[in-house]
Amino acid sequence: LQGVFIGILDASSIHNSYKSLASNLRGRTLQLFGNELSAFQDIEEQKPMNIKVVDLWRSQLLTILTWSVFGLSSLAMIVGTVAAFGAGEWATILFNSVLFCLLLCTTLVPSRFFRFKASATIILIYTIGFYFTYRFGTRASGPFWLFIVPMLTAVFFGTKRAIWALLAIISTSLLFFVLLQQGTLL
Repeated sequence: LQGVFIGILDASSIHNSYKSLASNLRGRTLQLFGNELSAFQDIEEQKPMNIKVVDLWRSQLLTILTWSVFGLSSLAMIVGTVAAFGAGEWATILFNSVLFCLLLCTTLVPSRFFRFKASATIILIYTIGFYFTYRFGTRASGPFWLFIVPMLTAVFFGTKRAIWALLAIISTSLLFFVLLQQGTLL
């Protein structure tokens, strides 16, 4: 809670229900926070918390991203599971189900656990990319998912960690190149 803003009631208001609700809220707030509120006469006297705009932006972006990934992956999971069931690919069905549950849990994590939520989202996106590239080859959507990882890491954690993520993606790409050369990857 950043602050409670309570001013003088408008005595000329014609709506008695609003006046009584405001009076009740003001009275209850003064009962709970009487000492803290008595020190402030004006809203401008309160000192806001030191919140950076970039951190707020990152938090909002992470919330939008997790809900988007969850929504789109739920659609893809339904279609992919039906197709995998028809082909008898039980590993793909298991992967889709586990990943769907993990994405749901990650999406529902509160925003105050920003580092955990951002890390889990990035790791899940990397896992999707790795599995799709290994299972369906380099012409599927796997490399797209893999190359998102350094960009998201830069947005959520800064340049140093993005460089580490880029090195991880380069290592993964080299692994897939070796597997392609050996003929074990599609």
